Amino acid sequence: MMVVVACAAYYGKVTGLYSSEKSHELPYQVKQDLIKARYLLANHPGSETEALSLLKSADALEPNNASILESLVSVLFTKSIQGDLIRAEYIIAFDLTLKKLLNLHPDNKVAHLYRARSLFLFEREHMLADKHFQHSLKTANSHSHYGQFLLAHRQFKLALQHINQYQLLDPSGYSSESVAWVYLMSGNFAQAFKELEKLKQYSKGSYYYHVCLQALYEVMGDEIKSFDELIWLMKKGGYTDADIAAISTNFTKTGLKGAYTWLLRVDQKRLSIGQYSPPMSLARYAVSAGDSKLAISYLQQAVAQRQPSVMWVATDPKFNAIHNEVDFISLLKTLNLSL
Repeated sequence: MMVVVACAAYYGKVTGLYSSEKSHELPYQVKQDLIKARYLLANHPGSETEALSLLKSADALEPNNASILESLVSVLFTKSIQGDLIRAEYIIAFDLTLKKLLNLHPDNKVAHLYRARSLFLFEREHMLADKHFQHSLKTANSHSHYGQFLLAHRQFKLALQHINQYQLLDPSGYSSESVAWVYLMSGNFAQAFKELEKLKQYSKGSYYYHVCLQALYEVMGDEIKSFDELIWLMKKGGYTDADIAAISTNFTKTGLKGAYTWLLRVDQKRLSIGQYSPPMSLARYAVSAGDSKLAISYLQQAVAQRQPSVMWVATDPKFNAIHNEVDFISLLKTLNLSL
């Protein structure tokens, strides 16, 4: 549930295009590179490499500019966790750039936000992350990410407060499924469904709307509707008619358990259908297929690989069936999480 700013001009209003510590306007080409990079990041997912190149050029000419460093930190963080996997080569550059930004501007809220996110997702230092999250609070983005952090710690009421604040600050947040996810993960399925119904007319074609709806139908026990949503996601993800026919046969025989067994043991494509990337996706398929030991094994791999999505494992109702497993409890301790 990432916040995407729809217009590059918004960033200009928030942080300015001036190097305040030098009290002079940025050179024309530097300003253009910065504006273009922000535009690409806000409007063209997958353009991070081009944006990073533009920002590096701008930084070479204006090495201490807060606006440029903020954007560099943002894109390097994104590159660090692309595909829900940690990319070590980008983490090094991210850490160095973030330290530079904090040294130059100790109260910079963007810097504190990314320090909090890195402490949470990469280092699992939650108490320190919480302090940096609180220091970052001001923008819609900061409230959104703090809400996700609180959600991982099962602080549902506080998480909802910050996600509501995000929606107040960013009008596009109205169509976000964030509120529904909080209710879903807290076990208030009826309220989660009401939130999704509210968004239906605006989000029917939204990938994440269908991801949330599929998960909600599943935990509510409506296997037919959940499977219909799963098929929608599989088609969207690139599965063929033959794949759909094969998984449908399994579903007809043994319901969702059969469908997830097909995804776990037959499917070799491992396409994105809203269940994260392997090994996390395989852990989700395994637990739904009824193989607790295999699910925990894949979760352990996700922990070892520092897969970011594993940080919500204590909250995700997908794993309720294994909460009492000794190895699952041990895994939570490794992540500094608890039920």
